[in-house]
Amino acid sequence: MGAGWAWRPRGFWLGLVAAAVGVVLVGAWVGTLRRNAWRAGAPGYVAVHGGSVYLLSPLWRPGRGGVRAWESDGWMYDVYVIPPVRWRVDYRVMGTAYGGTPQYIAKVYAVTVPIWWLAVPPLVIAWRLLRRGENWRRPGFCRACGYDVRGGGGVCPECGAAVGGGD
Repeated sequence: MGAGWAWRPRGFWLGLVAAAVGVVLVGAWVGTLRRNAWRAGAPGYVAVHGGSVYLLSPLWRPGRGGVRAWESDGWMYDVYVIPPVRWRVDYRVMGTAYGGTPQYIAKVYAVTVPIWWLAVPPLVIAWRLLRRGENWRRPGFCRACGYDVRGGGGVCPECGAAVGGGD
């Protein structure tokens, strides 16, 4: 990045970062749309399936006998083959968790959030930040026509617009 980029304000750079995060999340959503089922042999609390993020219930729900997943070593879960939730947040039964010491047996529920929902806020932030005029106008140039007004004077010689002291 040469000297031509150094003058950009902070909002421009924050907008670029937000846009990059949003694009990565949209790519993750598109990349996982065809993933339609999984079977896990080890415990996990977050999974990606069919374009959605699944937050699995062993994290917050006790199993039979009041045993929680993190109190049991070696438990496993089986997850049913389910249709993906692509357009809304949902709460559904996913399968069963079992085994471990002490014994852990529970139905596995999941909160599902479509990945594209996670991409919307950074993309909106990027859109709002990157469309600001000050991100694209170089300092020392007329705000109306873009003429170089660094030479002084309170009026732009090209279009006659008033030039502020900060320009």
